[in-house]
Amino acid sequence: MSDRYEEFIAEGEELLESLHHNLMKMKDCFSVSVPVKPDVVNNIFRDMHTLKGISAVLGFDRITLLSHSLENLLDRIRMGNLPLSPPILNVLFEAVDALQRLVEKVRDVAEGIPGVEVDDGEIPKILRITEQQSLGKTDHSPAESSAIP
Repeated sequence: MSDRYEEFIAEGEELLESLHHNLMKMKDCFSVSVPVKPDVVNNIFRDMHTLKGISAVLGFDRITLLSHSLENLLDRIRMGNLPLSPPILNVLFEAVDALQRLVEKVRDVAEGIPGVEVDDGEIPKILRITEQQSLGKTDHSPAESSAIP
C-alpha cells in the first residue's frame, strides 16, 4: 500500500472517530434537553472540512462529495441558520457511517482485497436529504426512522 493511502486511511479513521465522538455529545445534549455547545458543532465542521480536503486531494470523489454536502449543512447549523434537530442528527449519524464504509473501501482496495460494499442508493439519498435540510425544506422525515442512533 502506498504511503499516501496509508496516511489518508489513518487520518480518515481518526477524523471519523472524532466525528462520531462529537455526534454522541450532541445526542447526549438532546437526551437531557441541554443546548449543544458551539465548540462541538465547530469541531464536527472542522473534521468534516478536513476529511473533504484530504479526500479531494487524492481524488476520492464519493467521500469528497458527501463530506462537502455535510460541511454545507453543518455550516448552516453553526451559523445559526438551521436549528439542530433529531432528524438532522440522524442524517449526520447515517452520513458518518457511510463515510466510514467508504474509507474502509479505500483501505481494502489499497490492500488488494475485496472491499466493503456501499449501497449506491445510500449516498444520493443522504445528499438529497442534506441539500433539502440546508435549504430549510423539512416537509419529510430525513431518516427512515425517527430514533436517534
